[in-house]
Amino acid sequence: MLCIHASLICADGWLRRFPGVPKTETVGFRPLSGGISWPFAAGFGGYGIAEMDLPMSAIEGTALDRRKFRDALGCFATGVAVVTTCTEGEPIGITVNSFSSVSLDPPLVLWCLDKRSDTLEIFQKAESFTVNVLRDDHKEVSNRLATPGDHSLAGIEMAEGVNGCPRLVEALAHFECAVDAKHDAGDHIIFVGRVLHFDWAAEGEPLVYHRGSYRALALND
Repeated sequence: MLCIHASLICADGWLRRFPGVPKTETVGFRPLSGGISWPFAAGFGGYGIAEMDLPMSAIEGTALDRRKFRDALGCFATGVAVVTTCTEGEPIGITVNSFSSVSLDPPLVLWCLDKRSDTLEIFQKAESFTVNVLRDDHKEVSNRLATPGDHSLAGIEMAEGVNGCPRLVEALAHFECAVDAKHDAGDHIIFVGRVLHFDWAAEGEPLVYHRGSYRALALND
């Protein structure tokens, strides 16, 4: 569900009612650039404030409902990556799904690490890291490196990248970075990396995570 603004319409195709617009009057969407739609209604004369009609199965929560908040965030499907680094000659990796692009010029990416992570001190000291995007057959690697206390890369085929960090040879894509910035954000640290080198495989499917489980992509013919 893509929300234009908390007090405006959500561009998910649900019917909305607007103050001053009879329930029998048609409410539609005016397309804008980027595939986003804003509301309009015949005789309403423009945009208005939407009154949300949640689906019957919708679950609501407040900022204090941490479990519900996590579950709501889980509705957003993500890829899965392993972030690697090497300090004092010891390569390590941790599974994340908080990876995101930031900027094309300069090329920047980010990922987030829980302050309770047993790898926090290592990544805080690191000057570089590599994001390895996992393939759909990397569930075992993902599960292993998501386990606290088990971040060794032993037994995983690795190669050294241009930034000195290990890279998973069979990963779907690699983003080799120098640490550009670190930001304190609530219970996480945001690591921003300046991409020094990247590559990707011409074929292969990503490992997908949604609502607490791995998923497979359904490709259209």
